[in-house]
This record gives sequence, C-alpha cells and structure tokens, in this order.
Amino acid sequence: MKKIFLISLIIGIIVFIGIIYAEIKLSQNISDKVPEKSKTSNIMQKDREASIEALYEDKLNQYKEELKKNPKDGKIYNKIGLLYAKNGLYEKALKMFEESLKLNEQIGVYANIGNIYAMLEKYDIAIKKYESALTLKSADKNKADIYYNLGMVYYNKGEFGKTKEMMKKAVELNEGYREKLASLEKEIGSKDITKADKKVIKDFKWME
Repeated sequence: MKKIFLISLIIGIIVFIGIIYAEIKLSQNISDKVPEKSKTSNIMQKDREASIEALYEDKLNQYKEELKKNPKDGKIYNKIGLLYAKNGLYEKALKMFEESLKLNEQIGVYANIGNIYAMLEKYDIAIKKYESALTLKSADKNKADIYYNLGMVYYNKGEFGKTKEMMKKAVELNEGYREKLASLEKEIGSKDITKADKKVIKDFKWME
C-alpha cells in the first residue's frame, strides 16, 4: 500500500510540475510576442518623427532660436505644435500646445488642443476644449472657426441636430460658412437624425 501511495504521490508531483512548467512557458511566449510588436510600432513611430523633424529642421531651428530670445512667448510653442499636428505627430503637438497654454491663455491654443483630440476621435474631450476656447475674448472669425470645428465633431458623433446648431452659429459670425452649412443640411436632411453611418470628417480649422 505504501508503495502504491508513494508512486501515486510521485506521479502527482510530476504532473503538477509539468502543469506549472507549461504555464510558465505559455506566459513567456505571450510576453515575448506582445512587446516585440509594440517595439516594432515604437521604432516605426520614432523613424517617422525623425523623418519629419529632418524635413522641417530649418523651421524647427528657427523656432528654437526664437524661444531662446523669448522663452515666455507661448505663440512660438503654438507654431511648433501646429507644425507637428499638420504632419500627424499629435503627441508631440499636444505637448507644445500645453506648453503654450502655460505661458499664454489663448483661444487658438485651446482650439488646437481640441483639434488634436478630434483627430484622435476623442470627441467629448475635444468638445470641452472648444467650449473652454469660447469662454475667452476673441475676434468673431476665431469663434466662427471654433463653432465650425464643433459642428464637425458633432457630425462625427452622429449628433446632426447639434451639427446644424453649431454651423448656424458659425455662419452668424462668418458668412463664409454659409455654403458649408447648406451642404451639410442637404446631406443631413436625407438621414435619420440619430444615424451615425457617415464618413469621418477631419477637416478642422487650426489657429496660428
């Protein structure tokens, strides 16, 4: 009986060790694969950033020189942010816009931050940034551009009633948006107001 018990015990221990070993190997395989994919993605992103920065090296150096002379000029950070944003480097652009806001609270910078989140399809955050921008004093043209951006964000969310509301406000401040409003009203008029199966608009107005 003792022998049978000991044999059973040994077999049980061997099976248990085998299971633990298999789980460890599986865990290692998973951890090996995921970072590799992430690492490749990071390398590609860094290569892209390096290419764009090389392409605009003169312009970036010019802005850096301007910052040395005027380190508290938020508008320079905004210009750098715009350069990055228009080339799809949204993370770097966002950092520059946030630096700009620390120095000068400007309607255009809030709007540009809103655009970054809109481009990333984080629409609720974008709306909050645009609304913050509208609380600041500014020229009608700037506010018209922000209402336009809000209209496009609401369009992307499928909230067509809000799209028309924002676009009408844009037209009140800038007649140049009337044609765009008419085009959207024509398109929206043929859809159910809650329907969201439409193209994603990323034609937002950036502010210098």
